[in-house]
Amino acid sequence: MKTLEMLRALDLESARLFLIAYEEGSLTRAAERSNIAVSAVTKRLQELEYVFGVSLFNRHARGVTPTPAGDEFARQVRLLTQRLNETASAMREFSEGIRGRVRVASSQSAIVGGLAAFAGRFIQANPEIAVDVHEIHGWSLVSEIESGRADLALSLSVFDVPSSIAKVPYKETSLVVAVPKDHPLATRQWVRFENLIDFEHVTLGPKSALCSFLVNQAANLGHELKYRAVSSFDVMRSMIAAGLGIGILSEIMAIPFAGNPDVRCIALREEWAPRSIQIYYREDLIPPSARLFLKELLISAGHRSPSVKAGLRK
Repeated sequence: MKTLEMLRALDLESARLFLIAYEEGSLTRAAERSNIAVSAVTKRLQELEYVFGVSLFNRHARGVTPTPAGDEFARQVRLLTQRLNETASAMREFSEGIRGRVRVASSQSAIVGGLAAFAGRFIQANPEIAVDVHEIHGWSLVSEIESGRADLALSLSVFDVPSSIAKVPYKETSLVVAVPKDHPLATRQWVRFENLIDFEHVTLGPKSALCSFLVNQAANLGHELKYRAVSSFDVMRSMIAAGLGIGILSEIMAIPFAGNPDVRCIALREEWAPRSIQIYYREDLIPPSARLFLKELLISAGHRSPSVKAGLRK
């Protein structure tokens, strides 16, 4: 059976009944929860199995257990239900006057580095468009985009993404080294990473893409990176100022150190020190409101003629 024919044969009520039976492990309890006859539940599930040409459940005296195909179908139905709920929510917003929504997932560096300020200006200029910005770790970016939880994602981290995800540079920055004022390196104008190996580092820890990168760089030099893991840049900056270690971070996140007499920021002279905040999105999923947001975000960063796949239009 062709895909289109399968979709026509699959109705939401059958999918709902399947999911209840899956969760309950019983057709009888599924029928009781839905206030219909067991035979009606059985018939709908049999029709589903006929449509897809697979068994979704193994039947036994105590009820039913899902087959591998049943497990996968349950996962897909839950995703479909989530998307339908999001669709209903979006339509409700349209009925209440909202004319679009932009969902942005971003690393802290990008939020601090201009995204938050731009989002505020965008909302003022486009009050009919709702904008959601939430913080993520770089490693979760792909799932945020692929799942549709975010229309756009911004990150300073360097990693490979699937070919289905497009990316465009947003802002350039560089990594620097923050050290306490009385540190042996405090008088240096610049350092190499190898100069930092013997010192205790303060970093966001294993969940940070930058931390993982630095651990690998140290390993390439035959060393193990010694570090204290913290939960935020604020804690990181406080610990460095208190003399509890040194830290590698972007110039953006080092801005709060400006004027702090207890900390010195030093240039890091490595080919991987220059960094770019990248914007990621799915061209086939990005809605018009997010496309407009992306276009104006790039213009705000100095990209006067944004070059984005398939073009951007207001």
